[in-house]
Amino acid sequence: QGARFDHLAALIKFLRDAGVTVEALGSGLRIRRNGGRLAPVDFSTEPYPGFPTDLQAQAMALMCMADGQSRIKETIFENRFMHAPELARLGAQIAVHGNEAIVTGVPKLIGAPVMATDLRASVSLVVAGLAAEGETIVNRVYHLDRGFENLEAKLAGCGAHVARTHEAEALAAVLQVGFTPAEEPPGGTVQVVLAGGGEIAVEVECLDALLMDIGAPWRTPRRPDHEDA
Repeated sequence: QGARFDHLAALIKFLRDAGVTVEALGSGLRIRRNGGRLAPVDFSTEPYPGFPTDLQAQAMALMCMADGQSRIKETIFENRFMHAPELARLGAQIAVHGNEAIVTGVPKLIGAPVMATDLRASVSLVVAGLAAEGETIVNRVYHLDRGFENLEAKLAGCGAHVARTHEAEALAAVLQVGFTPAEEPPGGTVQVVLAGGGEIAVEVECLDALLMDIGAPWRTPRRPDHEDA
């Protein structure tokens, strides 16, 4: 309700090229998915009336499950693909080369904890999470609140299962585990990044272990291979 067809020409073209039906109504727009996977769409961000950079992240999320490969070029700002690694946590296949990203669509995404890095990224992760199988926890949603009012309520009104949570367990979910070798091995520092923004660093004198399944962050098609301990 209230959307202006004439103000959204670039977005509507993108959606129609992807196989979505968009109709103008007297009071807004009607958008209907036609079934099956979306078609891949190449696009570049441009000043108005071109495709807006503020919708690039959300469009990338849609292309993550398209039936083919999409090429996205960011021409307005630098470093506007920070959402790509987080989408990859859900199983997306994205290769970033400078100001271009190549998205190879996958049949499905798998829910996992992810972290919003900015306003646009937060919405793209919500979009991807709605399409993913299972539960997706989007952390640092204070970014989202800077530009979207009651987004979860609006999505729930469309039938989405989405809710805001402040559970300690969600904040303590492990997003990433890294290891930095010491200058004089054996030894180094193990870094654990938590979903709530915290980070734990542990200095070790030696490290001889296999990284087994440590929880939700690894429940993706990109799960690392390892032998049984």
